[in-house]
Amino acid sequence: MLRKEFQYPPFVKLISITIIGPDEKRVINRAKNAYTCIVGYLKNLGKSDIISNIYGPNPAPLRKIKNNYRWQIVVKSPDDALNMLKDVINRVCIDNGNVKQYKDIRYSIDINPNSIM
Repeated sequence: MLRKEFQYPPFVKLISITIIGPDEKRVINRAKNAYTCIVGYLKNLGKSDIISNIYGPNPAPLRKIKNNYRWQIVVKSPDDALNMLKDVINRVCIDNGNVKQYKDIRYSIDINPNSIM
């Protein structure tokens, strides 16, 4: 009952986007930019109702690992919106089938992660 009430899988799909890099200011800026782009795409698609299900960007629970800072955006998606959200995230985070990298900053995208740590 708690999983349903708090909208956790299997009642919704989770998408975790982690932005990783050695310069925290650049990681934060890239995370904010990714969030802004995702929200912009959703508004253009007339899907503003989904925006309230986007959490972040925030420092990841394990904020720094091996000299890399980690910031995270978590999206809760109803089943019927998952493919549309994956497409939006791909437009923001994927380039020609490869996860985008900005100098030394990279994205990690996980659908229904075992943990959002």
